[in-house]
Amino acid sequence: MIRFFIQKKLKAIILLALISLATGCVHSPLPYLEKNWQHRRLPLQNLTDTPDKACLQILIMYSGHSCAHSALRIYSPDKGALFWDPGGGYGSAGSVSARRQRDLVFDKTPSLNDYLAFRKEIPTSATEIFEWKLSLKKGAELYDILLTASGKPFTPNSFSTDADGLFCGYLISIFLYQFTKDIVNVDKTFFPHNLAKQFYKQHPDRVIIVKDDNILEYRPPPVNN
Repeated sequence: MIRFFIQKKLKAIILLALISLATGCVHSPLPYLEKNWQHRRLPLQNLTDTPDKACLQILIMYSGHSCAHSALRIYSPDKGALFWDPGGGYGSAGSVSARRQRDLVFDKTPSLNDYLAFRKEIPTSATEIFEWKLSLKKGAELYDILLTASGKPFTPNSFSTDADGLFCGYLISIFLYQFTKDIVNVDKTFFPHNLAKQFYKQHPDRVIIVKDDNILEYRPPPVNN
C-alpha cells in the first residue's frame, strides 16, 4: 500500500512537471518587477522584524529559468513569528534543523536573513519578498489561523498548511483568497510567478529583491485619492 501511494505521488509530480512546461512556466527571474518604482539598497539589518509592528511577508524564489518556490511569513508582536513553507525543506533539509508540523515552522522560526541564508544552499537566482503592514489584531488573527491549520490533515473542505512540493503557490493563493481579502485580494493561481504578478497590483508596502547578495527595497508610488 505504501509503495503504491509513493508511485502514485511520483506520477502526479511528473504529470504536473509536464503541465508546467506545456503551459509556459519558463521565464527569467523577476518577470514582473516594477523597475520604475523608487528603490534603494538595503543593509542586512533592515530585514529584521520591527518589535511593535505586525506584517505579512510572501516570498517568491526563482531559479535561472522559472519560479521555484513560494513561502509565507507572519510576524505578530503579541505572538511572534510563523513561517509557512508549503512543500519546502526548511528545517528538514540542508544544514538547518527546525521543528515542522504540516509544513509550518513554529519552533526556531526563521527570520528573513535565516531563510535567505538557507536558500544559498539551493540554486536560487533571485528572491522577491512582498510585505504588507498589518494591524496588531489582523497579525494575531492570521497567526492563529495558520497555527490551527497546521494541526489539521488535508481535506477538500478545510484549509490545511500541508502541501506537496509543487503546490506551494496554489496553497498560498488559497490562504490569501480565504483570509486576507481586506489586505491582499488575489485570485487562486498555481504558479508562484503568477502570484507575484497579482501582488504588484495589490500595493504592497514594499518589495524586497535579493539577487547576487544585493538587497534592494522597492516602494510603489502613492495611491491617488
